[in-house]
Amino acid sequence: LLALNVAEAEELVPGEHEIGWWIDPAVWGRGLAVEGGRAIVAEAFGRVGAPHVVARVQPANVASLGVAAALGLTEEGSAVDRLGNPVRILRLRRPR
Repeated sequence: LLALNVAEAEELVPGEHEIGWWIDPAVWGRGLAVEGGRAIVAEAFGRVGAPHVVARVQPANVASLGVAAALGLTEEGSAVDRLGNPVRILRLRRPR
């Protein structure tokens, strides 16, 4: 599952466009998250007109941090989510 949502998380700015990916472990390592993520980013910047996309990734989730890096997201800080888990906040601004 790949998603583009309008963020409602307390640790994000209201109305931001958040990207996320949840891939079945049976197909990890095939590049599906990056491929789908690129399509979602293109949709966000194209049709939706989002000024940037943001992702929240748990620090121990090295694979998702790699996906975010492959998509061009860079870390802008950290926070704690509503469940008390630490998350890294990553962002990609729309190219001009």
